[in-house]
This record gives sequence, C-alpha cells and structure tokens, in this order.
Amino acid sequence: MAAEEVKRLYEQVLDLTNTTINDNYIFSGYQTKTAPFSRDDTLPTTYDQYTITYNGDDGDTQFIIANNTEISLDADGRPLFHDAAGGGVNLFDALRDLIVGLENNDADAISTNSGLVNDARTQMNNIRAANASVYYQLQVTERHWQDYKPKIQDLMAKEEEADITKAVVELQSLELAYQTTLATAARIIQPGLMQFLR
Repeated sequence: MAAEEVKRLYEQVLDLTNTTINDNYIFSGYQTKTAPFSRDDTLPTTYDQYTITYNGDDGDTQFIIANNTEISLDADGRPLFHDAAGGGVNLFDALRDLIVGLENNDADAISTNSGLVNDARTQMNNIRAANASVYYQLQVTERHWQDYKPKIQDLMAKEEEADITKAVVELQSLELAYQTTLATAARIIQPGLMQFLR
C-alpha cells in the first residue's frame, strides 16, 4: 500500500515537472515544445519503469520587464529535480528506489531513500530561495502593470471619445459648407437661367 501511495506521489511530481505555460514546457530549457521528463512504463521491472529521462537542454528564459531591464530564469529542470550529475539529489531516482524498497520490504533502502527525498526537498527550497529576488522583481513588475493598465485604458477611452466628438464637429462643419455651397450655386444659376429664358 505504501509503495502504491509513493507511485501516485511520483506521478504527481512528474506531472508538476512537466508543467506548461501557454503550451510551453517551463523546465525544458530551449526545448519548450518537448516534455522535459519522461519514463517508459512498458518496461518489465519497477526499477526500469520508474527511471526518468531528461529530454530538454540547459537553456534559460529571458523576460523584458521594463525599459532596458531584462531578467533571466533558468529553465533547465535538472538542478531542481534531476541533479545527481551536478552533485545534488535526483528526486526521481530517490522516489524510484523508495518504491522498489517498499515493494521488497528493504528497510535500509526505505530509510536511505526517505532521507534522499527530504534532501531533494531541501535542494528545491535552496534553489527557490536563490531565485527569490527574481520572483520578487516579477511580483513588483506585475503589480506595476496591474496599476498601470487602468490608467492606459482610461486614457484610451478619453482619446476615443475625443476622436468621436471631433469627427462629429468636422462632419457638421462639412455639412454646413456643403449646404452653403449648394445655396450659393443656386443663387448663381438662378439669374443665369432667367436671363437665358428672356
């Protein structure tokens, strides 16, 4: 039962690591159309079925948040979840080995990998803390644009109203000029016709 519960948690973590925004994967580096993490659940053993492959690259994402202000976010998911090669904890391997340990009643594997899962949580919190200033900058920028948006909409509404008013005034002026031209032309033509008829 515990192994099945960890399998469900594993799937939830895999779904989270394959999160998308506007149909772009956020942890795939530059490979934004490719799911960063995958596994092959058709393989014969639990160990193989729960082994993860990283399909992205080490690219980052640049965001322009103001005039001459750009921030960079690391879009490579490996430092967060799959960083055994970089000296960190591979969360997926720890969960996989925990599942295998639970299925085999291996107390040492259960103890070791429970500790690794906790270390992986610390690893993610450390990376999150390191990016706190970027996150704060994004929050400030979001608030700025949320406050700025109504002002722009108000200015646009006033401009559109002014354009309609101006168009009506110009139309009335043109109509008056047209009527004046017609009246003048009628006066000019009328004596000419009278003289022609005489």
